[in-house]
Amino acid sequence: MLGEIDKPKLSTKEMLKSTLSVFLMKDMILLSITSAYIGIQWCFWLSVFPTCVAFTKTLGNENDKPVMLALCVIFQGIGQVGACIYMSMKLPKLRPKILTTVAIFIQLLMFGLVFLMFPKMSSLDNTYDESIIKPIQRASKKWQESVQNVKKR
Repeated sequence: MLGEIDKPKLSTKEMLKSTLSVFLMKDMILLSITSAYIGIQWCFWLSVFPTCVAFTKTLGNENDKPVMLALCVIFQGIGQVGACIYMSMKLPKLRPKILTTVAIFIQLLMFGLVFLMFPKMSSLDNTYDESIIKPIQRASKKWQESVQNVKKR
């Protein structure tokens, strides 16, 4: 055909070797690690955390769950955007590697706090169990009052 360039045909083994050599390049390894971290982060904030909120019965009754989940998503978004804006405005002189390291450290700290604040089985089934630390039980009444105020509006 017109315009076709004759390319040498690679065997399957050669094709796999060339693909592996591209994957083992420094930039591709960094990109893979970054993509995996972002994927784990999104899975956590979009599925595990809301599930824990929904299944933890000490947070409120079943009628309040949709409002609680909506408030959780709203505050997650505000917190993520606010932290990004704050870090970019207050710390602009820092190198991107340092900002990324600080952000990853804060994320890992938040994952740990969520683990400590929800009961062990809250991501799997409805539970009245207590968490490792008790801020949820103490904040539960205030949370329920705020949910009732939102429902009244």
